[in-house]
This record gives sequence, C-alpha cells and structure tokens, in this order.
Amino acid sequence: MKKILSIFLAALLMFSLSTGVLAADEDEIEELVGRYTLCDMPGQQIPGMDSLTQMLDELELPEGFNVEFDTPMLIRLMSAMGMSATLEIREDGTADLDLFGSGGEVEFDFDTLTLTANGNSIQCTYEDGALTLPIEDVELVFMKEDPNAGRQGVYDYYLLDKFVDDDGEEMDLDSLDVLPALYVFEGGDAIMTSVSGCLPITFDYGKMTALVPVDDEEEEEIPFTLEDGILTMTEEEAMLLFRAADPGIVGPYAMTALVTEDQGDQTEALSVLSLMGLLPTFTIEENGDARLELFGTTMELLFDFDTVTVTAEEEDEELDYTYENGTLHIEENGNSMTFRRIPSEEELALFSVMVGADEG
Repeated sequence: MKKILSIFLAALLMFSLSTGVLAADEDEIEELVGRYTLCDMPGQQIPGMDSLTQMLDELELPEGFNVEFDTPMLIRLMSAMGMSATLEIREDGTADLDLFGSGGEVEFDFDTLTLTANGNSIQCTYEDGALTLPIEDVELVFMKEDPNAGRQGVYDYYLLDKFVDDDGEEMDLDSLDVLPALYVFEGGDAIMTSVSGCLPITFDYGKMTALVPVDDEEEEEIPFTLEDGILTMTEEEAMLLFRAADPGIVGPYAMTALVTEDQGDQTEALSVLSLMGLLPTFTIEENGDARLELFGTTMELLFDFDTVTVTAEEEDEELDYTYENGTLHIEENGNSMTFRRIPSEEELALFSVMVGADEG
C-alpha cells in the first residue's frame, strides 16, 4: 500500500502543467480554503479490497445485508483506522499535503487552481467542495471537510443544571428562556448551545479535561468529571454542571447494537459498518411515522407514543419499545435492536452558528 502511494506522490511532484485563468476573488478563495480528505480514486481497485471483503464475510453480517464494497468505502475505513490522505489549503496559498504519511508543504495558486511542489505543478479542478488531482492515469478526489464532521454521529444530551460564576455566585436558571444544552459525541467532540450561539468543546477522557476556546486563537483546558449522568466542569470558583436529559423521541437515529436469534451479537459487525458510513438509520416523525433503512431494505414503521408500541407496516403484531434520553430499544423473541439519536439537519445548522461568529 505505502509503496503505491509513494509512487502517486512522486508522480505528483514530477507532473507539470500550466494554464491561464481569471484571478480568483475573495469569495472564491474563501470557498477553496480549508481541509480536504481523500474520498475516492475513480476506476481504481486499490490494494485491500479483497481483504476487506474477506474480513466482512468472517464477521457474519446480518441476513439481508447486501452492498457492493467500493473504493470510497475502503478509503473511509482506512481513514477511521488512522490511515488518511489530507490536503489543507490556507489563505496565503501555502498548503500541506499528506498521502498516508508521505508528503509535505506545497503551494496552491487560487487563480490557476494549480498545486506546486519543488517547482513542479499539477492542474486541479474544483466543483461543489470536491478538489480533483489528476496524476498520470489516476485521479485523487479530495472532499472539503464539513466543520460538523465530528458532530454527526450518536450523541449524549445534557442540559445545564447549575452555573456558578467566577465570583462564586450561582445564576438563577429559571430566568433563562432556553437552557444551554450540551451535545457530546463519541470521541469527545461536543457542542454547547445557548441563545447567543454555539461553543465547540473537546473532551479528553484520558486526561479528564475539556478543551474550551477562549478566543479565536487560544484554548484553555478545564478539568471535568462525569458520573451518573452528571457532567461537571470546574475552574477555581466557577462551575458548570450539566445533567443528562431527553432530546425527545422525535428525530433521526442510528443503530448501535443488534442481536439476532440465529447469529447472536452483531456489535462488532456494526462497528465496521459504522467506519464505512453504512449504519442502519431511521427517523421518527411527529405523528409517529418512521422509515427504517436496514441493510439494503426499507421498512415503514408506526410508533404509538401512548401505548409505547411500534408496528411494522405489513405486520399486525405490535412490539413494545423502551426509550430513555435518546436511546431506543426494540426486542422480540431473542432479536433486539438499539438505536441512539443523531443530529437532525436543524441541529447541524444550529451547530454552525458559533459564538462570536458575527462579531467584527
């Protein structure tokens, strides 16, 4: 794998092409600036595809699972395992290219869309967030990273329960129209929402510290504790105490656990599918209607919030379900499914409204 990628990099540094285009304006530069991740190599069967298929076969995936594994899936899996290819472009035209551990600093010309290293250039194309680098007969497609990329999976939801300021004075939370909320995602990425905007926070469970931005350039580590659904951040006299809360049953979900009577616990298989973005999902509407996307099949469901039961469209039997703080569980005859809430489109839009974003 590494040898082939090194050849790609060498070709990149040797390939030379020039062109003339109109100068990029500020909006175009702003759109191009950012971090990109390799997402596809069209037409290429890269090493590892056969091994991946064999590994998935050994996992004994649930019956009915039917999907054709392709290069983008393998790239996502490799990225989740720490083997990623990235390109980060800065406003001054400098950039960092990392192809699975090989690469370094390069230059990016916003006017000509050329990437240059060691005096040699390659002509890129850009469309809808995708930056394509043609290298000989291979195309590397990099997709601009979503700033909410780490905030799209399952989350734990908390509401502010107590706030003490730097002077030791406790705030009357009843005076607030909307309580600040905390969304904590797997891996430690988090968002704290309030009426003034959102604040990104990163929780380090090894050090038990929360990394909180102080301004545009500085961040501060604040100790925190997490016990029995209570998350507390403290610094000298100040304290923020959040308590696990219910985000509401209505909204989108992703499957996090599956047990079948015939095949047993499928958690390991789900973990692999999650790395490739293939987790089964469904969304519950306000009226109880739900659509379950399960291993290539679609099932219409109806949730009765009064009787706490769920019924499949083509089945007469009602199944009991349990729901608590964003976790939904359905079980019958040795088969069970567990789902956890993921952000809705409205929540993701909210996360993008950062505190201080409109200042200056």
